[in-house]
Amino acid sequence: NPSMMYVEMGEETETEYQVVFRSYTGALVYFYVEKSSGTTRMVEYVPALDIKEEAGVIDIYDYLENVAPRIVAGKTTAKLQKSLEKIR
Repeated sequence: NPSMMYVEMGEETETEYQVVFRSYTGALVYFYVEKSSGTTRMVEYVPALDIKEEAGVIDIYDYLENVAPRIVAGKTTAKLQKSLEKIR
């Protein structure tokens, strides 16, 4: 059920953003984005089972600059470009 899914900004520190994604299953994925490098650590948490585990690391800046534009037919959309400028 898509109405149960959401993405929201979590806490922000001087060095890091936290973004929280809630799946339709109730699982949460926490994205911890290091502001200076874009290194993003992902942690999955299933509240119903009280299970938390590291899910990997990506470079979100590299993803936004190099992967996402290819997904939107080889072009950086104006909205994506604005988002890139905001987080840099």
